[in-house]
Amino acid sequence: MAPQAGPSRWAITKFGKNAETLWRVVPAAIGAAVERQMDAHAASRLRTLQAFGGAWPARFEELVDRLQGLDGVEVVRPAGAAFELVVVNGHVLLPFRYADDLGTSHKDRRATRRLNKSVRELLAQYGAAPKWVTDELFPISKADGPGAKLLGDLRPDGMVLVFFAANAKAGLLSLGWGEATVVPSGDLDWGYTEMLPLPKPPAPLASRPIPVDGPRVTEGGRAPLPRFDEAPLPAPELAVRTTPIEMGSGESSDEIAAQG
Repeated sequence: MAPQAGPSRWAITKFGKNAETLWRVVPAAIGAAVERQMDAHAASRLRTLQAFGGAWPARFEELVDRLQGLDGVEVVRPAGAAFELVVVNGHVLLPFRYADDLGTSHKDRRATRRLNKSVRELLAQYGAAPKWVTDELFPISKADGPGAKLLGDLRPDGMVLVFFAANAKAGLLSLGWGEATVVPSGDLDWGYTEMLPLPKPPAPLASRPIPVDGPRVTEGGRAPLPRFDEAPLPAPELAVRTTPIEMGSGESSDEIAAQG
């Protein structure tokens, strides 16, 4: 499903006047967070992906840095968490990486395993009730239950999951947002999802400098001497061959024929 050219009616209902801003800023924030994870992986020089996965807080930081200060936006730190969350128009943004390839859907049961403990608990306490739960069976808000103090006195109107697929080589692959509940099995029951546009690709090598062997500036601040590979290449001189070519000189008959 391709993303729309602007915020949907669902997004406007959730985020109000900030829907247009979020439709642009959320992809940019997640794209920048994935780039930071890729940088961490490259800097570690590890063959394994611990550094890429270990930089997961970048997704929360990018959303906070780009959205805090906007009217209708507040920032809250869940109890015991190492990250902050953005709340827009009463709705909490919960980013998570559901896969590292395009072959896995965000609705796949494997995606649920990507949820960290804090995000799972937030969904369980403040997320919408499953479709099969009625008011008679579920008369009070889960956030009013015992021990539900992850967000202190804040009682959000809803939780919006920002789901994306990415890996250390290809970067951000897919991005969307929607609503889901945690069912007793621990899986996600998606109520609504839609795709978001991917941000524009970064500059070559994400603006990282290209390493060059050897110093390029001489002592004293003088202009650097030219390198051997910077010398101009002479143009080849072509001339008509006037002397006959004798067979047996090491050239094949095909090569001689090609020379005319």
